[in-house]
Amino acid sequence: MLTIEEILGLAELPEESVPLCLRGTLVAEFERLEQELRDAPTQAASLGDIPAATEIARRMDALREDMKASTVNFRLRARPAREWSDFFGTQPERAADQDDQAFSDAWHLWLCQMVATTCYEPVMTAGQVDQLVGKLSGNQWQRLSDAAWAVNAQQQSVPFSAAASAVLRATGGKSKQPEQSASPDHGSLAGNPEPSPNTSTTMTDA
Repeated sequence: MLTIEEILGLAELPEESVPLCLRGTLVAEFERLEQELRDAPTQAASLGDIPAATEIARRMDALREDMKASTVNFRLRARPAREWSDFFGTQPERAADQDDQAFSDAWHLWLCQMVATTCYEPVMTAGQVDQLVGKLSGNQWQRLSDAAWAVNAQQQSVPFSAAASAVLRATGGKSKQPEQSASPDHGSLAGNPEPSPNTSTTMTDA
């Protein structure tokens, strides 16, 4: 059994990484080519020609490299428990005379502050997060804000990789199945004010 000194030496705050491709035009072009590839002929029209499917696949590979170069990993780290508790207590409460838009604006700013205080790479202020939101899709903002919430407020469990498990089985190794997690699904926070452990919301793409 570990001593408290050993536990203190072992303990680290949970972290999360959210990769986002910030070149929306590349994403759109890749998806368009993906649609074309489904119906493209895999055989060349004549000897010496390149099949249309092969040409599209090559363009997709080039786009994939451009997308990788345009992808930023937002690295998040949970706040220490007391800091998170204090920040959590600053959630905006709706005043009796406050309209929907005013409360939504206050809630959005709180989310921006949550991401700013959780993201350590790149370092951002709440104002800079707000500027970034204007350049993200709804899905991207949902992923980033949900990850900031999850790394602070949700139960952290030992992850399980189905892909890694398959490799181990194929090479004669062993892989344990994950234990059933008791952590509830909190849903999306970005599109709905007042989250709580019993709140589930969904935000659509912008």
